[in-house]
Amino acid sequence: MADAGDPPPLEEGAAASPTASDADDALSHDGDGGSTSSADAGDTTRAMPPPPSAGATTQPPRVYTPPEPLPAAGSEAAAAAIADAVAAAGIATEADDSTNLADPSTMDFDIKCLDDKLAAATRKKLIGNTLFRLGAHKHAWKTYDSAFVLLYTAKEEWELMCTADRERLTAFKGPLHLNRGIARLKAGDVKNAHWDFSEALRIDGTSVKAKYWRGVVRLRTMQAGMAKEAAGEWWDMDKAAEDERGAFDDLKAACVASPADRGVRAALDELRTAGRELRALEATAARARRRMYARFVAGLDAANREAATEGEEGTAVPASTVSDAALLKGMPPLERVRV
Repeated sequence: MADAGDPPPLEEGAAASPTASDADDALSHDGDGGSTSSADAGDTTRAMPPPPSAGATTQPPRVYTPPEPLPAAGSEAAAAAIADAVAAAGIATEADDSTNLADPSTMDFDIKCLDDKLAAATRKKLIGNTLFRLGAHKHAWKTYDSAFVLLYTAKEEWELMCTADRERLTAFKGPLHLNRGIARLKAGDVKNAHWDFSEALRIDGTSVKAKYWRGVVRLRTMQAGMAKEAAGEWWDMDKAAEDERGAFDDLKAACVASPADRGVRAALDELRTAGRELRALEATAARARRRMYARFVAGLDAANREAATEGEEGTAVPASTVSDAALLKGMPPLERVRV
């Protein structure tokens, strides 16, 4: 595990390069998706080949090898490496949105069984890990998305799976949720990062890394709310307090499981500092509410006394006949809030 500003703690056992089995699987098909016999070559009236099966493309996936060593993020070499990885991942970008991530046939070759799904998703995960380390967090996030699409399992298929296959598929998704959550957090998508870390914990409730990163997400959400106070914007103080409690629970659990980890202790120290700032803001808000209430009551008293002295020839006016305008006179303007 690392500090919140360091590269993500990718799942244990993450490969740094494609395995031999992955490469062999990619190269077991010729470039045209099949061979052409001499009879076919001379037959001008041959029937059209059958359409590819669902989840298959006419081209095998490209074999991708990460550069070693990885170039420094932000350099020209890194930009070239990112472009190469994005091309290998086949993901849509802002400059080219022609790739449809919802269509598995655009992302891998001839997926027929769970082993094919896991192999294809592993290739995507490898590229996503490389993109993250190059600083291309949004591209990494999209590449992890494409890995999840490849793992899609219909309800009927899931019901036909044996217990061992279900466990394999679920176990693969846990670290993938963790990696995508970190990429989303670095790319600024805090809300969905929180969901990914929660899913990782649903799959493996003992994951220290998922607890740590979800605690960091809740801390960042709390700090973002408090920052609105200085900008004069509306924010939910109760929600910030809830985020503080959730962050403390997650980070404390991570600290208990990994007491020597400096990143966890640093996050807890940061949370304590943010908590003191939140207490100060809560005290300021409480004083402001008390002052507003005192002014409101004083305004009502003044309006009642003024109305009581009104009337013909100094006759007191019963409180029941005091107008709404007189009652509201002196009341401070109400604060506009969004519900």
